[in-house]
Amino acid sequence: MKRTLDTFSQPNKENTGLFGKELSEYNFVPFDCVKLKNTELIWYNKDIVRSLGYPCDETTEQKILDNFSYVTPDYENSEKLDLSDRKVFLADRYGSPAEEANGGSARCGINGHFQIKGNGRNPLVAVNVDYGHSHGKVCLTEAVAEAIWGEICHFELPYGAVRTLAIIKTNGSILSDYGLGDMVEQPTALIIRELAVRPAHYERATYFWPASEFKYLRDSDHFYVKDSTLKLDAYCEDKFKGEKNPIFSYLLDAVTRMGHQIAISRVKGIPHGSLTSSNIGMDGAFLDFGTITAVPDYDNFVLTEGLGGVWDDHFPISRWLQNLFFYINKYSCYGLNEEEKKALISKFLSIREEYEDLETAKQCGLSGDDIYLKEVGKKIKEKLRENKTQRKALYGIVREDFISELNSVLSSLKIEKSNIDFNLRDIFYNKYTLTVDKRVAGFGGSNTDINEMISSYVSKYWD
Repeated sequence: MKRTLDTFSQPNKENTGLFGKELSEYNFVPFDCVKLKNTELIWYNKDIVRSLGYPCDETTEQKILDNFSYVTPDYENSEKLDLSDRKVFLADRYGSPAEEANGGSARCGINGHFQIKGNGRNPLVAVNVDYGHSHGKVCLTEAVAEAIWGEICHFELPYGAVRTLAIIKTNGSILSDYGLGDMVEQPTALIIRELAVRPAHYERATYFWPASEFKYLRDSDHFYVKDSTLKLDAYCEDKFKGEKNPIFSYLLDAVTRMGHQIAISRVKGIPHGSLTSSNIGMDGAFLDFGTITAVPDYDNFVLTEGLGGVWDDHFPISRWLQNLFFYINKYSCYGLNEEEKKALISKFLSIREEYEDLETAKQCGLSGDDIYLKEVGKKIKEKLRENKTQRKALYGIVREDFISELNSVLSSLKIEKSNIDFNLRDIFYNKYTLTVDKRVAGFGGSNTDINEMISSYVSKYWD
């Protein structure tokens, strides 16, 4: 199905991505949206727009605004809404082993080939989650960060990221502590982003507690997991013809991608920080960038409470992989035996370590065959990780200190210094630097300022 910038009054299998194709129709909950008046397109991704075959002109800009300025009826006061202009959007259901969790994308709606993030509370909002996970909106700072990190990860990591198509300013505001630590009033925005199939789409939302009028979602959540798993079976049968267990072959490819992706992000110094089963795609792509940041060195920084440090988050990832395998085994026609489950976890861990070693050598500017680079990269990594297993809070980044440490390690190993990279280990890519930038912080600067800010991070990838 060719991607377009169109949305429709009623999404269906013919006009909307994922719906009834990669994922079951049961994975989606329809909810009504209305047109939000007086929105502004403050940034759009010219690289994506061109790839879709559209010109980067005022007509395309207006098309984006016209198709994606839709929110839930309680998003704003009625005078700010055009109640006569309505469209149905789809909230995608997914699971989590967490005891306090929404039932999926609780502030997102899919229609056509993109998803609006921040377009209001939908039926997947749980009654027992905190304010930040229940208000249904997105602040402008978060939208800008999503756009920036989507592009950086798309170009810097082997399996890319879910990219932002556009940011639409809603001319409203919300109390948010995004990136700041304190609740402050910030302007709201809509993030228009690409679609993704996540591991969580194949997990039940066991602890999801919806509002009383949506109780049926809790009682029937096994339907979407079962039906989507059977769709996955059919896909795997076609893709892995002749394989003894097609679902195992698919998952082997998935965990290989994830291990590779995580390794490169660690070594380049841009760990995601919150890799739950809903924050990475089955194809390895990163999404939801609320915790990602540059880090200064190979220390074990904690970016998200409860998910370990950036050098040991493979442990919680291994645990949710086991949860995923449980549901795949339960509903797949092929299932997974214990040996296959162990083999998948082992592959994930070994690939991660292998690419950490290889990428460390490459970031040091070394050349040679992969066997040599893995061997020498492992030695460098072990030196850089020496006495740094304890988890610690992230502080400021002084790139020169890391380069000095690295040069010392290379000298101790008698490795000739070369063209050292590690360019993302810089204060410029630190989360705090981005969120306090005057061009976006608070009510910040003009649309031109915001465009300039995003360009300062991503233009090098488009040139």
